[in-house]
Amino acid sequence: MWLFFIIAMLITLGLGMPSKNCYARIKFSGLISEIRGQLHNTIIQGWKAGIFSVKGMMSAVRNPNSVTQDLRRDAVSLFSKAWFDTLTLDQRIEWETYALQQPGKYEITAGVRELVGSNGGIMSGQNAYVLTNAWLATAGLAGITDPPLAITPPSKPINVAAAFLAGVLTITWTAPGDTDVADTTRIWLASATGTFHKQLRAVALTSEETLVFGVIRGAMGGDLPFTSLVGDHIYVQLDTVRDTGGKSGGSNTVEVIVA
Repeated sequence: MWLFFIIAMLITLGLGMPSKNCYARIKFSGLISEIRGQLHNTIIQGWKAGIFSVKGMMSAVRNPNSVTQDLRRDAVSLFSKAWFDTLTLDQRIEWETYALQQPGKYEITAGVRELVGSNGGIMSGQNAYVLTNAWLATAGLAGITDPPLAITPPSKPINVAAAFLAGVLTITWTAPGDTDVADTTRIWLASATGTFHKQLRAVALTSEETLVFGVIRGAMGGDLPFTSLVGDHIYVQLDTVRDTGGKSGGSNTVEVIVA
């Protein structure tokens, strides 16, 4: 019992409590042969040569189950299967060709917070097919079976601005000159302090050039009104998805304080 008391005191004082990426080792005298178990958020177990390890438990995975997150999951599941069950061999070969034309990761400008995801690197045809259709799904657009070969992707929104008034966020932008009637703008938000996860919050026709809303999806799934986040710093970035499957890079990123 005294051993648990000592460890509890260390934790209470902030000593011996490791981060999730490391752990502390505590070695006692030969009078103690074994100790194991859980104390609050700490796991204690025997190690080799009479050494005991004290490790912090991993925090719960943040899984907000936002609407767009669910759309993306469904799209990945649907189109991963369709690659084998629906596409012809010729279509798969065309997607392989399209994948080789993709730029891979976007370069991140120093000092700019990038919210819009890019390709993870060199893709296979299946990766390109699934990823492209996931973009379309999250933008509320229908999936495609043929790759957008020889189709110019849309330009990104410009002059993005954001402002709060009485807990309501208004985002404005300028539609680029090559905007198509079906182009969809996706609005990405992230909390600078981690109050909520980075998320695709909303979509709008690019030509609308404005969007207003008053809530954000919290880290564990519930909606948080902006009125409860006064003083938080929020990053905003936009991109454009075309119904033919093309996607722009991210717009300029703006930072705004909730008021």
